[in-house]
Amino acid sequence: MPITEGYSLCECAGCGKSQYLKPTDDEYSNYVNRERITANGNSSKTTFCKDCNNKYQTFVNQQDVDFQNFLSGLKTKEK
Repeated sequence: MPITEGYSLCECAGCGKSQYLKPTDDEYSNYVNRERITANGNSSKTTFCKDCNNKYQTFVNQQDVDFQNFLSGLKTKEK
């Protein structure tokens, strides 16, 4: 059997699903690389499958709301 080049290991950090895929495979686009900044300013990249990425997006959307509420609370206390 010959060596086949051009495959990438696509592995979801959420559910652990992993596949060896070529960029031209339909499933390849189901994996999304996301970048996150931690509370102490460190950047990390994470790969999610389509389903876990949808859950992550819901999570970060809520964090955006929580942050805006936090800012609003600070502005209210300053008055």
